[in-house]
Amino acid sequence: MTFFARRLLLAIPTLGGVLVAVFLLLYVAPGDPVQQMVGERADSVTIARLRTELKLDEPLPVQFASYAGGVLRGDLGRSYITGRPIMQDIRERFPKTAQLALAA
Repeated sequence: MTFFARRLLLAIPTLGGVLVAVFLLLYVAPGDPVQQMVGERADSVTIARLRTELKLDEPLPVQFASYAGGVLRGDLGRSYITGRPIMQDIRERFPKTAQLALAA
């Protein structure tokens, strides 16, 4: 087996592990993302509706499957801060980031 093929095969479980780690880090992070999105004064109906929209009321394996499927399709979701698709933010910032990385 060639060096490149071996590296490619080793990349698959590595990326899978990173995917699981990122998901779990987001899951165990302190604070409630829904509460942060809607603010302190939101009523329980609004919070419940947003939890359903974001599929945060689903079991953990279902949430992970949805997350992993989205990542594989290139859909990283929406930013809680800007409200824009995360891929749009990455595309916007990548050229400057690459320029800095190459200059270093």
